[in-house]
Parts: sequence; C-alpha cells; structure tokens
Amino acid sequence: EGAELPKKVIPGFFIFTKDNVNDPEAQQYIYK
Repeated sequence: EGAELPKKVIPGFFIFTKDNVNDPEAQQYIYK
C-alpha cells in the first residue's frame, strides 16, 4: 500500500492497479 507501481504493458497483458483500472487506457483491455 502506498507504493506507486509504474503503468506498463507487457506483451498481451496489462498491469492493473486499483489506481489505473478506471483509466480509459485500462478500460479498453477490460471491455474488448
């Protein structure tokens, strides 16, 4: 908790955090 993880896209896999899961960039992976 409190540590800020870098947003990064591993080939074929998006790293979700509680902070970025609602970002548009993350949403495209959730809903596509």
